Amino acid sequence: MDHLIESVSLFHSQIGAPVRQQPSLLPCCPDQAAQISRELYEMIQHYEQFKPGKSEFLLRLLMAVEELAEWAEAHATQDLVAAADAWGDRMYLLIGDAVSCGLPAGDVFEEVHRSNMTKTAGGTSGNGKGIKAEDFEDPRLGELLRAEEE
Repeated sequence: MDHLIESVSLFHSQIGAPVRQQPSLLPCCPDQAAQISRELYEMIQHYEQFKPGKSEFLLRLLMAVEELAEWAEAHATQDLVAAADAWGDRMYLLIGDAVSCGLPAGDVFEEVHRSNMTKTAGGTSGNGKGIKAEDFEDPRLGELLRAEEE
């Protein structure tokens, strides 16, 4: 896990995104976080009506949305412990998605990281994402997955 944190920290530093050394909540408007949390919970309730015969995809998606709602709710209530719990659950679900799909999670992460590091240093778009530089290289996930099949 430390290697993953170091890789993402390196990317964040490259594009000028925050890298904090102490546990803290993300700066936000608590009312906005509360509204987003409510809307995510409403979405879950809407899809709960399809409970009989829910696909594996829908079950996993709803679990992920619930944990995201809990992350937003923790920021709305300014509860760092709840935010840490929601983050841990989100991470566990993401790894579970890879396990459920048979994806080589470590290799996929490394390839996405390699690609991300070709984005513009010190540059982010208006939505906080790194800007694709002229020499940006897409992740070669197709090649990676084909190699896994052999």
